[in-house]
Amino acid sequence: MWLPADRDVGSTWLALRSGLWKSWFRWGWTGIQRMDYQYTPRCEKVFRQEMERRGLEMKDAWYLVNICVDPAEQGRGYTSLLMSAANSRWPEKPMLLESSTPKSRDVYLHLGFELLEQVNLGRGEVTPEGVLGEDREGITLWCMIKV
Repeated sequence: MWLPADRDVGSTWLALRSGLWKSWFRWGWTGIQRMDYQYTPRCEKVFRQEMERRGLEMKDAWYLVNICVDPAEQGRGYTSLLMSAANSRWPEKPMLLESSTPKSRDVYLHLGFELLEQVNLGRGEVTPEGVLGEDREGITLWCMIKV
């Protein structure tokens, strides 16, 4: 799901449309707060600084909220197809996203995105999936841009 990059990604309507609300049951209240007060602001800061550095405005960029492919369907070109459609629709617009796995990061690098920054959140608090568990190495995100 793509949104104009200057829109609030934390809205209830967006959570309902994107299916993110399903994660609320797994993350719990603390996880939701972590998303709203740590994850989103940290990545937004990276994007805003990079856009400013390049002399670009957030209102002109598009932000990929999420893209999910069933593991059984991965490797069939669905992400490439969706990104090609976005490139055709907004050929001159910057595109921003965060990748949450090394595999997806590498897919986006292959599709022409640049790595801006690796962001680590919740170290010592949560698992890589953002929930409580034994392995509390935290969440790693890769902020990326394509101009």
